[in-house]
Amino acid sequence: MPRFESEDRFWEIERDGRKIRIRWGLLGEDGEQTVRVEHFVAVAKRQFEEAIEAKLAEGYVQVEDVGLRDLCHNPSLEGRVVEELDPDSDGSAASIAWVVLGDWLSARGDVRGELIAIDEMLARRDDMSSSYEHAQLERRRRALLEAWVPRWLGDLASLCGPGRPLELQWDHGWIAGVRMGTAPGRLDLSDWRLGLRDLVPVLEYLLEHPLVWMCRKITLAELDPRGRRDYSIPLGVLAVAPRRTLVRLELGDFTEGEWARDQSGNYRPKIRLSNLGPLEPLAGIDQWAPRLRALRLVGRQLGALPPMPQLRALEMLVPTLTLGVRGSLIRNPWPRLERLWIRCVEVYDPWSREQLGDGTELRGLLASLSSASLRELGVQGPTAVLAVLELADRLRLRELRLHRISESTARLILDHAERLRGV
Repeated sequence: MPRFESEDRFWEIERDGRKIRIRWGLLGEDGEQTVRVEHFVAVAKRQFEEAIEAKLAEGYVQVEDVGLRDLCHNPSLEGRVVEELDPDSDGSAASIAWVVLGDWLSARGDVRGELIAIDEMLARRDDMSSSYEHAQLERRRRALLEAWVPRWLGDLASLCGPGRPLELQWDHGWIAGVRMGTAPGRLDLSDWRLGLRDLVPVLEYLLEHPLVWMCRKITLAELDPRGRRDYSIPLGVLAVAPRRTLVRLELGDFTEGEWARDQSGNYRPKIRLSNLGPLEPLAGIDQWAPRLRALRLVGRQLGALPPMPQLRALEMLVPTLTLGVRGSLIRNPWPRLERLWIRCVEVYDPWSREQLGDGTELRGLLASLSSASLRELGVQGPTAVLAVLELADRLRLRELRLHRISESTARLILDHAERLRGV
């Protein structure tokens, strides 16, 4: 809700369709409120804009959301927390940093101090703790977030929640996870009266919020209601500023549609994928997201993968393996990769001769990963199974995922089960 202030008074206005709500009064008081409903949306919109212009002419100044003004900042203590939020650490140093920051915030009346204390107590809860105490902490945490999140987020709060275009995960009073967008074909921005063509402006606004800079996971699903735009612009928005705590990035989503016959004649649901497009902004990801460990790509028209040697998990759901994607998988170094999942929804055997391959490329990729830390592998098709069986002794796999196994492929695995005894 836009808020305007003079020397000793405030004035707020909100429009929802034909309804206009205005609140005003002295600073520090609740003030008075009035609600009126116009006959037409166009009239309400004009009245809304004219009322704001009138207040600006009276000398009122628009201010940031009132909830943000209650936030206290200590760059030194917050920076210490960021330094300790290392995915490779055991978390003990981060816990100490959180407690110090929480004490500092509590001493200044910032509600995030209490949220930090609650989350630390929940994290340290052991089997001897009573379920009643745990439930009390959870209820208090939920009540604080319900009261303060709308004040912190302002207009964004109306977009948050299950089934809505924005879902946030909170940890220690900061935003730890963001999921923006919906499954393909299910985004309707007209429900929210934002006047936007897509959710990219919302993403820009959210990433500038002071409570999002400790975010560890970002999921960007379908941001364009028409599904035409790719992810080059959202990725550019992400790369504008450093995301020092970002550990996992997920791009794209899918929707299962009507059942139809696939290339092998079997009935399967049609899968609609997001339009990912080129991935050039990921080329500098080691600079703007130095702690990124996991990347998930779900979509079509996927461009070649840039080198990302810091990745430990790469998960892909694509229509098929294009020459660009296949070539980048083989050329790029993956010295730390522990998980590689590749699933194709439009072809059964993506590494076969019919797909311009013969298994040699996959064998080369697996051979290069055998000297790394690869522990989880997800592939599909008999060509991939043969490559895995051939290199099973060199690979130190703990988990093997085989998508869409045919009867002949299953028989092949059973015949060579001894090679996979450690999986």
